[in-house]
Order: sequence, then C-alpha cells, then structure tokens
Amino acid sequence: MSKTYYLYEEKKKGLGWLFTVFMLLMGMTMMPGWIEVSEAKGPWESHLTFLAFIAAAMIVFVGFAPRYREETEGMVHMTAARICAAVALIWDFVACWEIWYVPICGAAIPAIIATVTKTWKEDRDYWLEMLAFDATFATIITELALKI
Repeated sequence: MSKTYYLYEEKKKGLGWLFTVFMLLMGMTMMPGWIEVSEAKGPWESHLTFLAFIAAAMIVFVGFAPRYREETEGMVHMTAARICAAVALIWDFVACWEIWYVPICGAAIPAIIATVTKTWKEDRDYWLEMLAFDATFATIITELALKI
C-alpha cells in the first residue's frame, strides 16, 4: 500500500497527500469497530482497547511519513507499519479468542493470492500489510455481525 504514495506523487503529479488522507481515514474508520468490539467483550478483554489505540496511531504515523524510501522517514514509516500489523494481529487473537478462526481465514486470503500470483518475494511487505488488514477487518466485521 505504501507504494501508492509514490504512484500518486510521481504519476499524478503531486497528489501524494491523498495517501496521508487515506491512512488517516482508515485509522479513524477502524477505531470505532475496535473500541466497540473491545468494550463489548466484558471486563477481562475491555482493557485491550489500548491495543486499538496503538494500532490506529501507527496507521496515522504511516500516513504522515509516506516516503518510505528516504532514510529517516522510511524508518518511521516501516517501524510504525510493523508495530501496527503486530498489534492488530495480537488484538485479533486475544480480544476475539472465541472466533480465532476468523483472523486466520482473513489472513489466508492475501497469503493465497500472493502465493498463486507469485508476487510474495517482490512485495513481501505489501502482502504482510494486506494480511494484517484483512484479518483485522474480518474480525471486526464478524464480531459486530455476531452482536446483532
């Protein structure tokens, strides 16, 4: 996903700021689902809401440091992306332990696509991002659907 910044910046002549807006919106739209699910779980899991805040903050950091090819900004970008993915997956499995199979299935989809298209080696970071996002969206949507 991070390559999107360079595509917009270079090919669309200066529209790289759209990547920042997109990442900010993604963090803001995922936050209510994370909080709702975390708080609805009960007293034991509700303290895991802080993981949602960390993951959302890291998404915003990624957006505000879009130039991952540059040394300093790239370090911030890649560190924030890795923390976000790790924290989101931890939240998926700890806060939503009773549906442990949902994040696994959600993560399997990008893994299968990457393997079938043989793009895993070239775009490993992209597929890891997709794996974390897909697993997290699948978990949030499933939890909210089960609540209804």
